Amino acid sequence: MITKYRLHFYLNARHYVSINGKKSDVHPHTWEITLLISHKREEELHFAHIENVIGEYLNEYQGTCLNDSPRFSGRNCTMEQIGRVFFEDLTERLQKQDVPLEELTINENPMRQYVIQRG
Repeated sequence: MITKYRLHFYLNARHYVSINGKKSDVHPHTWEITLLISHKREEELHFAHIENVIGEYLNEYQGTCLNDSPRFSGRNCTMEQIGRVFFEDLTERLQKQDVPLEELTINENPMRQYVIQRG
């Protein structure tokens, strides 16, 4: 049996994007990040530990301008790029916990969602 969990997190961070060579103003978002994780074991997932792993990662970006992070250096800091970086980094961290990340959804507002699924 495979069970899956959806975990929701919020990140308050600013960013700017470049569109047609023009840099937008730095602006804030409350990013909503939803993770779908698998759990192949029969015992229940230890939520507190997994949430701490994810929370510690996201706290690195809390209250910052994402563009200033070395992780986003050389990237246009769009919702899609942010989602890809978070997916890559969280996949690596969760694999170490034997908890596969299946999907990451990131929202910059209630009308826009970007979904990345493991292929």
